[in-house]
This record gives sequence, structure tokens and C-alpha cells, in this order.
Amino acid sequence: MDVTGANRDKTYRNFSRPLVTREHSVPSDLTEVWRRLIADLTEGTYLRDVAALLRQPVASGLEIRLVRHAGGDWLSPHTDRADKLFSHIFYFTRGWRAEWGGCLEILEGDDPASVAGRVVPELGASALLARADNSWHQVSRVRGAPPVDRTSLLVHGRR
Repeated sequence: MDVTGANRDKTYRNFSRPLVTREHSVPSDLTEVWRRLIADLTEGTYLRDVAALLRQPVASGLEIRLVRHAGGDWLSPHTDRADKLFSHIFYFTRGWRAEWGGCLEILEGDDPASVAGRVVPELGASALLARADNSWHQVSRVRGAPPVDRTSLLVHGRR
């Protein structure tokens, strides 16, 4: 579903497809490779490994969705909701270039210009964020019309 939205915490525009929801429903049209990936994330040691790495409790469950950012899409500065323990983003776009925007930016505060670090969303990159009241981040606006869309898998660990 194409999503443009706003809530008290953030504004955004992107395409988002839920793969695992709070009710743990998995779409029936997924290929076997996607089903295996979801099984690895939800049934394997993934949750224990992330908890150990971040020194936090094991998540009670996951929300997983595919996200695509095309030209003009963005995600404003925010911290994640209090019901999340972590966010883990896996990037799938081969050849993405930083000048196209769409980068995950780690911020020093709620000011979008206070960029402390940047992750270019190219194939093989990944970012793991522990949720905290000061874990500000954003996705910079995708500039122009890149030849490919910025694609990622977003995994949220729930409390």
C-alpha cells in the first residue's frame, strides 16, 4: 500500500507491505524463500541474538514489512514507539547511490540537520537500532527519479 502519513511523532511517504503483523499473519502469496526468511526471523535464534547484542530483553514478537521508497519519499525525524525494543533494517537495492537520498540518518536530536551518521541503503547494508527516547533517526528524501527504488525489509522487535 502506498502510504503518506502523519502522526504526532513523524511524517512519511513510502510503499509498505506488512509481512508479519502483531497477529502473526503471513501473506499467503509469499514465495518459499520469503517464508523461510520469516521463519528464520521468528522461529530461530534471531530474537535471542539481537537481545544479547543490544543487552535488552528478548522481544515478545516481531512486526516485519517490506518498504519501498521512490522519488520524493521520506521519513521525518523520530524515535521509535515505546512498545518497540529494536528496529532492524536490511537493504536490498543493488547500486544505490548516496546522492539519490533515501539514506538512514542517525541524528543527535530532533533537528533533521543534526546528522551524526548515515547508512546508504545499498544491497548488503543493514542497521540495527535499539529503541530509546534519544534514538533519533530519519530517512532523507529520495531526490529526483532514481533508476531503481530503494527497497528494504524492516523488522521491529516488540516489548
